[in-house]
Amino acid sequence: MKTKLILLSTFLTVVLSPGSLLSNEVVPEEPPTPAMTESDPASILLTVDSAFSARAREVGVPTAFVEFAAEDAVIYRNGMEPIVGRKAIAKLLGPEEGVSLIWKPLTADMAASGDLGYTLGSFTYKSPPVSGESNNAGHYTGSYVTIWKKQPDGSWKWVFDSGVISKLVEE
Repeated sequence: MKTKLILLSTFLTVVLSPGSLLSNEVVPEEPPTPAMTESDPASILLTVDSAFSARAREVGVPTAFVEFAAEDAVIYRNGMEPIVGRKAIAKLLGPEEGVSLIWKPLTADMAASGDLGYTLGSFTYKSPPVSGESNNAGHYTGSYVTIWKKQPDGSWKWVFDSGVISKLVEE
């Protein structure tokens, strides 16, 4: 009888302990928070997007966007139809004197296949006033998403880019 009580007591302790199936108490598991290291595939996309941003500061936004774009890349912008292909993107972004676009990727993820992923980040956009027009300069901040695809040569090119303005910065 004593053995049965010990077994029953042990059984009830295990079954009714926090986190067990019969317990009313839910013990949440801590989700893993992987560090972005070189062994983490998503960190590759953070590096690529950071290089893209640095290249834009070096040679200008239009040139960098075309250099890092896949041939069939697509841009979505507010109030416009989708812009498809490098040539159309180059025309859209054309030379813009005094325009500044600086962005920083904040997070990234990659498909298990290792050939597709995305970056999310923040940006700051500044444009000077156009001569002859009043009150048309802008300083905006916002968020963006860029989808990246690994190319046959192993490089990464963006295939989709879109940004959303979150606020006009008063100067």
